Amino acid sequence: MEKDNYQLVGILNTGDLKENFVYPIFEKDGDYYFENTLGDTAITSFEKVDREEFQQNIERLGEKVLLHHPKIEYQIGDDAVIAFLEDRDHLFIGTIDQYISFYSEEKKENSFIQKSLNNMKDHRKR
Repeated sequence: MEKDNYQLVGILNTGDLKENFVYPIFEKDGDYYFENTLGDTAITSFEKVDREEFQQNIERLGEKVLLHHPKIEYQIGDDAVIAFLEDRDHLFIGTIDQYISFYSEEKKENSFIQKSLNNMKDHRKR
């Protein structure tokens, strides 16, 4: 059986913070979807974004400077995707392992990033 492909197209930021983890948004057949994950490891399903207020606030990836270039198409079973809005214009989007690698190399002097990085590294050790 062929798996459905969902295209990573944007993010949804439900807060008004400049640095914040946000929701990656996928598109299939003109509809928008959130990913559902098993912990932080794999996509288990996609759930349609059916609230109009959410649909109106989706920001397309092209509107941001991408700090990491993720793959575009995803399926159930693929690695879970996280998105971190570093500031109004700069977005990291990829897997947790890619986040750890990127921010470990960047050596940002940002307490929020360092705390999230340490938490993710500790979680990976378990």
